[in-house]
Amino acid sequence: MKKILFIVIPIVIVIGAIVGCAVFMSGRTMETVRCVVCTNGLVVLVDSAGHPTVARAVGGCDFEKLTTGDSVWILRDTAVTTSYPEEVRVFYAFKRSDGSVMDIPTSTLKELIELGLLDGN
Repeated sequence: MKKILFIVIPIVIVIGAIVGCAVFMSGRTMETVRCVVCTNGLVVLVDSAGHPTVARAVGGCDFEKLTTGDSVWILRDTAVTTSYPEEVRVFYAFKRSDGSVMDIPTSTLKELIELGLLDGN
């Protein structure tokens, strides 16, 4: 009987952890992006293709320590708005490394200037 419990209990714990993770991650995705802090205080996330997305912090997510060009790991909602630039809810942001404006594609910066999110200086 004890042998069965030593086998069954860990299996139940592992299955419970897998189900819990699946429920928590449902509708969410993780990715690494670059951060642009705009003139008006908005935070724009730029993916590896240079596509800008406005970030809306939810659930205690804090963008205050981020600066333009920082590499950031985020946990975000998979649903985005159909506006341009898109908007997405960010649940968690972890600064991976420092960066600078030189880390952001020039074409993306020009788009943000045209949209009035950044100064042209």
